[in-house]
Amino acid sequence: MQHRVIVTGASKGIGAAIAKRYLSTGAEVLICARNLTHLEEFKKECAHLQGELHIFQCDMSKEEDVHAFAKHAVSVFPNGCTALINNAGFFAPGSFSDIDIASFQTLLQTNF
Repeated sequence: MQHRVIVTGASKGIGAAIAKRYLSTGAEVLICARNLTHLEEFKKECAHLQGELHIFQCDMSKEEDVHAFAKHAVSVFPNGCTALINNAGFFAPGSFSDIDIASFQTLLQTNF
């Protein structure tokens, strides 16, 4: 069985490592991230791996982007996916009492 995997927040870091691991096993992988340049660079970096990689630019803190990504995921995997890794997240460094409202709202919109 070929795995069909979706990884959010996957152009760098942990998400990229997860996507590479699945690609190395021959999986078909759909990733999203906010930065299209990073997504395209990641796709080039993974060209030698045996799986198939799909990329989609998406800011998980924006509801319209999430809906567009979900619609795209259904078109890529019309029979569903075998794994969904919700790796996208936002971190605001510093003390909770020092965080500004805009950063706190972005943190909540992205992570929850």
